[in-house]
Amino acid sequence: MKNKLITYPMRIKGNKASTSGPEIAANAVGERRAYISMMMLLYIALIGISFLRYVFYLLPIAALFIWLTYRNRSVNFTAMPFWLLLAASISSLYEADANGMKMSYLMFVYTFTFTLFDFSKIEINFNKSIIFIFFVFLIHIVLGGEVGHISFSLINSESTFESTLAFPLGVLALYFFIVKKYFSFIISVVLCVIMLKRIVIVALFLAIAPRFLGERLRSFILNPYTVSIFCGLTVMFLIELAKGSFDVFFVETIDQSANQFTKGRKELWDATLNVVNFNYSEFAFWGVGQGKVTTLLENAFHTKDIRLHSDLLLLVLQFGGLIFISFIFFLNKHDSMNKRTMSLFLTTLFLTDNVLVYQHVMVFYFLAMSQLERAENKEVQISEN
Repeated sequence: MKNKLITYPMRIKGNKASTSGPEIAANAVGERRAYISMMMLLYIALIGISFLRYVFYLLPIAALFIWLTYRNRSVNFTAMPFWLLLAASISSLYEADANGMKMSYLMFVYTFTFTLFDFSKIEINFNKSIIFIFFVFLIHIVLGGEVGHISFSLINSESTFESTLAFPLGVLALYFFIVKKYFSFIISVVLCVIMLKRIVIVALFLAIAPRFLGERLRSFILNPYTVSIFCGLTVMFLIELAKGSFDVFFVETIDQSANQFTKGRKELWDATLNVVNFNYSEFAFWGVGQGKVTTLLENAFHTKDIRLHSDLLLLVLQFGGLIFISFIFFLNKHDSMNKRTMSLFLTTLFLTDNVLVYQHVMVFYFLAMSQLERAENKEVQISEN
């Protein structure tokens, strides 16, 4: 599934086509307005004030209004893999509960917005984004009252300042590395470490490491077929881990139980596999439906809003192996190695967290992808001229 190539109005200059600056500015009016509206809503929601935290979910309404009120309307196909998940959830609508509707809408918010707008038409200053994220981070520290109790452990994944803001910072760090803005890259990485999320560090390593390998090996690692197969094997590993197949290995290797190392995820995953009556053959083509995993866990543990902390495993249990593999394949299928690198980073985040419903992660992922496309389009135009 290839992303849509953006096309700008062109004027002929000699024997070559060149992009007209005023025409580009006119075409990007909708994108600029949508970007400003989206980021305002996002930062307001991220501040942490209870009655404002849901304001971002109004974005589809604002996005549709902006899209309808400017003349150069188009549709962007970058978010198509996520439409696949939304389409797959339709089959469970007839018995959908609150969790199913909630998860579908959370995915719809960013999928719909990035379908309406092509943000590669505008230039985004991600250095400003770092400043805003850091400001939000400071607000969280002050409101949390944890300044005087500092602890940090990479092995135990413990940090006084642990925050999901590490995820968008990881996206920005990788973007800065790809475009060779190394000072911004270092700042982003340092903040990622402070806001400790181990999977972000792992994802950065897995995404960056292939860039130091030979071209053939790098192409093989970033190939969507390779990534899809690896993700399938990874889910099988998580399932066997949950069942206790690697308990002895963890104790003998790192002197921690598998449940300790995974921060309680092993027992959660094991309980989940039991409540859905998992077996490989039945879940190869069909899952329990959108949101049903959360509902079953809530009923089993008698508590609300339980997250599985692994989007990879969640996708298999909700939609089955076929939709899972299809989604991973199309998510990582891009023409350029830079975009494949960014998609690999996101795919790795899916391993141990609930990124699919984190708006601040998905927004920055799509924005970073748009700016990579913008840079590639500029290179093409320069080579043509």
